[in-house]
Amino acid sequence: KDSEVKVINRHGEVTTKTVDQFDFSYRSLQMPVEEWFVSAHFQLDATSEDHNVISIKELMKRRTDSQPIGKKNCGSVFKNPPGMHAAKLIEECGLKGLSVGGASVSEKHTNFIINEHDASADDIEQLIKTIIGRVALKFNVQLQPEVKILGDKK
Repeated sequence: KDSEVKVINRHGEVTTKTVDQFDFSYRSLQMPVEEWFVSAHFQLDATSEDHNVISIKELMKRRTDSQPIGKKNCGSVFKNPPGMHAAKLIEECGLKGLSVGGASVSEKHTNFIINEHDASADDIEQLIKTIIGRVALKFNVQLQPEVKILGDKK
C-alpha cells in the first residue's frame, strides 16, 4: 500500500488522497480550505528497515522529552515568527501554566495548550487570545495560530 491520507470535508465526506495530490513543504501545505486530515498511512523504504525504526524511535524520544506527549492537546498552537520561537516568547511572558477554565499552557512546552479538565472550545480560544495579546504587548510580535478554529460560537 502506498502512502496516502484520508481527509474529511465540512459535509462529513471522507476521501482518500495520495501524496502527489498535495503541494507541501516544512510546516506548509496547500489544500482545500474546507478539508482536514483524518488519518495517514506511510510507506517506508523496506531496504533500510533498521534505519527507519531507529530514526522513528529517536524522533519519538526527542518528542517525549520536549513535548507534553500523553496529555490531551492539539500539538503546536502557534507558528514560529521569522527568526523567533513562539514557545520562547510565550514563556518569557510568564505564561507557563496559565489556565482559562480547563485549558492551560503546558509546563513542558509553552507552545502547547493542554486540556487539563474538560476544557471547552471557548476556554481554549480565550487562552489563545490571551497568549496573542500578552506576546503582542511585551514583544510587539503578532503570533499566528497554526491550528484551525472550526465552527461557530453558540
